[in-house]
Amino acid sequence: NVMRFHSCFVNGVLYDRPLSGQLAAVAAVEGADGEDNDWNARCMHEFLVCMAVCNSVEPEEHEDGTVAFLAQSPDEEALCDAARANGCCLTARTANAVTVRDGTGHEHTYEVLATMPFSSERRRMSVLVRRPDGTAVLYIKGADNVVLPRLSTGNNSGDAAQVAAAQEAAASCAARGLRVLVL
Repeated sequence: NVMRFHSCFVNGVLYDRPLSGQLAAVAAVEGADGEDNDWNARCMHEFLVCMAVCNSVEPEEHEDGTVAFLAQSPDEEALCDAARANGCCLTARTANAVTVRDGTGHEHTYEVLATMPFSSERRRMSVLVRRPDGTAVLYIKGADNVVLPRLSTGNNSGDAAQVAAAQEAAASCAARGLRVLVL
């Protein structure tokens, strides 16, 4: 069973060439051109880190610097491959930490505080990590029909519109026969 990362919807934008480095280009514009670009870059950065960190993949770094992924599922391997193609490569994993190399070659270690593995009952995986800056974040990936209903819109109509757009994008991808995961 071979899985290929085909497209993604991040912060209201559908990207259809994610393996071309298209996502890395968005993540790289942080600070370049005002608040909107900063927000888009932060969202893309978090998306790439989530793909690299929220999984059970065991990276195997070779002497030549290349990294092979030993994955239990083709989904996880495809996500790690896509993250690597966009400058966010999983390079090491222990029980307590995950290390990611960014597009400039710098390594960042995320302390793993808790992991809730994927199960057929939950239909999602969650990992709570402490970022290198000391803040904590919960990364989740799972089936669209499980994760999307859990998104909070609060009292913000902008959030509600973004959740609706994400639901529409998921439905569109599913209608084209694509496997849909929400991160």
